[in-house]
Amino acid sequence: MTHAAAPHAAQMTAGPNAAHFATLGGLFNNGLGDASAKVRLSALRATLALVSNASGDASGPEMAIVRGLVPGVLAAARRAVAAGEEDHAGVAYEVLDELIESTPAALAGKVPELVAFCVEVASSPSLGTTTRRRALDVVAFLGAISLHWSPYDPVGVVNAVP
Repeated sequence: MTHAAAPHAAQMTAGPNAAHFATLGGLFNNGLGDASAKVRLSALRATLALVSNASGDASGPEMAIVRGLVPGVLAAARRAVAAGEEDHAGVAYEVLDELIESTPAALAGKVPELVAFCVEVASSPSLGTTTRRRALDVVAFLGAISLHWSPYDPVGVVNAVP
């Protein structure tokens, strides 16, 4: 999360908006599994906005909601790649990048599945170079962040110094 986005994130999670976070998370999760590619793409974009505005508090109620969106994001990415909707997969990669950067604890238990998916995409000769590279970028970004984050760190803390 950038410093410019931080004040907006605080506004999103404080006050009356906090009550809507769970409702939005459920709505977006349903959209991620929709039969329509157009709806899935809109849900990916909406999920990106929601994740961008979530607090990084690993023990907060928002983290459970964000964590619940991860399987839907991965499923939407798989469907996009399988259907040849590489631009839609690109939006899914943006969501995954945001999850890695701002709420890494949301990926707990999903990292092996995420890495396997990205390696599968990267090794597929039928996909475009950009899609394959973006999959590798997600893994590289995950590796870079993982060097500075540990589940044993205090809740919500990411060590900036290796």
